[in-house]
Amino acid sequence: MIKIPIKFKGWMLFLVWLLVGIIYFPVYLAAWVLHIVARVLLAMAYFFMLQPHVAKNVFNSVFVTNLRML
Repeated sequence: MIKIPIKFKGWMLFLVWLLVGIIYFPVYLAAWVLHIVARVLLAMAYFFMLQPHVAKNVFNSVFVTNLRML
């Protein structure tokens, strides 16, 4: 069995995680954009159902990361 130096293992681990991050980033970005689009569409649906107070709450929570139950 060939022994791989520790520095090489660390560099390879860094390279693997970098490649995984580069591959995963577009997936994360697409999910984030679709989440915002879905929230805006939901707010529009509530607005067209003549419930503007609910639409305002949904639209205000688009960019909120700490959601609490209303």
